[in-house]
Amino acid sequence: MSTVTIKLPDEFMNQLSEFDSQLENIFEKSLEDGAEIACEQAKANLGVALASFALSDGTSRSTGQLKGALGTSPVKPSELGGYDIRVGFAEPRKKKSGATTYSKKLKSGKISNYEYTNEMVSNILEYGKKGQAAKPFMKPAEDATKAKVKAKMEETFKAEAEKIFKK
Repeated sequence: MSTVTIKLPDEFMNQLSEFDSQLENIFEKSLEDGAEIACEQAKANLGVALASFALSDGTSRSTGQLKGALGTSPVKPSELGGYDIRVGFAEPRKKKSGATTYSKKLKSGKISNYEYTNEMVSNILEYGKKGQAAKPFMKPAEDATKAKVKAKMEETFKAEAEKIFKK
């Protein structure tokens, strides 16, 4: 039996080594670019949903906190392997006074202190509540951008990989 030895060129081996060392950064950049598309669509949808709450004189009751808090999280390792990035809300929500804790007097006379979060407000907006119709903005953003996000992530990954292999 005979053996064959194939030796890859040193330059190609160096490129593979650099690609391996940069892979985590490439994944992060790909996820960030894709998430930005979804986030922008969610912000546009949120603007439309909030506009439906305008007062009869055309002014808005919106403080702008919810839209200002919408963004992307940092890329983190996933519990299932790989990496995750999320489109969501920064917390906590602030009152006009700047406080983040709200107080409510209960029927029993006790005072309940709680944090009123942007996530709570967005959940009511997305799914509605008794007497308030749902104004979905996150799910439609996900549905509308799924293909664009995937294409952008692939484009970013290929572009970053080509930078390494064209050196």
